[in-house]
Amino acid sequence: MSSPLISVVVLAYNQFEQTTGPCLQSLSPWFEDHDIEFIVYDNASPDGSGELTAQWCKPHPALRFVQSPTNLGYAGGMNAAAQLARGEWLFLVNNDTQFPERTLD
Repeated sequence: MSSPLISVVVLAYNQFEQTTGPCLQSLSPWFEDHDIEFIVYDNASPDGSGELTAQWCKPHPALRFVQSPTNLGYAGGMNAAAQLARGEWLFLVNNDTQFPERTLD
């Protein structure tokens, strides 16, 4: 299996319904694109968002979910998630981002 061209790294923290859920939904048109790898990294959300994110990701095999045991802060969380990436390019995404149609095309 070849490496993906792009690794999309979504750093998630709290407020799943307002941020991470809509972000992931907006990325869903590209879940079947084998040139894109998706890593969703929950930064130890204390409000239960990590569990909700894990549930949301479970039926989507294109999504790789990782939950940090401790909050690493923004830079630490992004760096930890980026280390998991296999893509030639990294696309670092905050969980409150929503992607319009054709963004990743």
